[in-house]
Amino acid sequence: MKQIYILTISFIILFLLFILLNYVLDGSLHKNTEYFHANAEHFQSNQWTTNEEVLEAEKAPLNDNQKKEIQNMVQQISRDQLKELIANQSPLLAGPQGPPGIQGPAGTKLIASGRLVNKSTSENAQKGENIFFPKMVVTRTEGTNPTSSLVYLDTPAAFASFQDWQLDIDQQLKNRYDSNCLTMNKTQDKLYMDKCDITNGGQKWGWDSSNRLISTSASTDRNLKCIGLSYPEENVNASSIPGCVGDDCLNIEAKKFLVIKDCDINNIKDDEVWGFL
Repeated sequence: MKQIYILTISFIILFLLFILLNYVLDGSLHKNTEYFHANAEHFQSNQWTTNEEVLEAEKAPLNDNQKKEIQNMVQQISRDQLKELIANQSPLLAGPQGPPGIQGPAGTKLIASGRLVNKSTSENAQKGENIFFPKMVVTRTEGTNPTSSLVYLDTPAAFASFQDWQLDIDQQLKNRYDSNCLTMNKTQDKLYMDKCDITNGGQKWGWDSSNRLISTSASTDRNLKCIGLSYPEENVNASSIPGCVGDDCLNIEAKKFLVIKDCDINNIKDDEVWGFL
């Protein structure tokens, strides 16, 4: 009986202590909540800001100039980072070397090329007509024979490669039809076509500032050898022009052949002046 009484008293005391503890905790929590709301109101009312103008300036949106400056800074940083990335990663981006391609044809450097015309036969230029449509151009014949593979003036032929000439840096005057070279021979005045030979002095030609084609191997300071024209000649045993058919192969008309001649250094004649069109 005494034990029950003691337990009852203990229970009542514990219950009172519980109520007292709950009251104390509830009051403390209420005070903390009021403190938090008060501080929040102080923060929202800017009571902690020492300079309200600075705060307003920080809250203001960016103007156009500021936006442009920031955009330029971002772009510059992006470009610098991209360059650095490419520089650092370029060895990793390179793939294995591919097989070599097919070698192209050997090239050449030309001094001049086109239809070869002579001043003495450009009567149309003296009449004020268009000089780019000459009446006569240099034509070559078939083969490589010194006595029959001759070169002379003839009327232009449409799309004729045998009337197309190329003067290259090796001083060779080549015909595009077969890549043979204009050649001089000490035993004759007339020029002819022969296989090109870089060591053949008879195939060395220079085109000087007066537009004369000069033999660089046969000329001296006192004796100038240049290309001129013969008088009209008939019944010359010359080969036919390349690709001719029937009557077009006949060479019975009088022709002016290309010849090597002595040229006066100071006195330039019309038949010594040449041009490429």
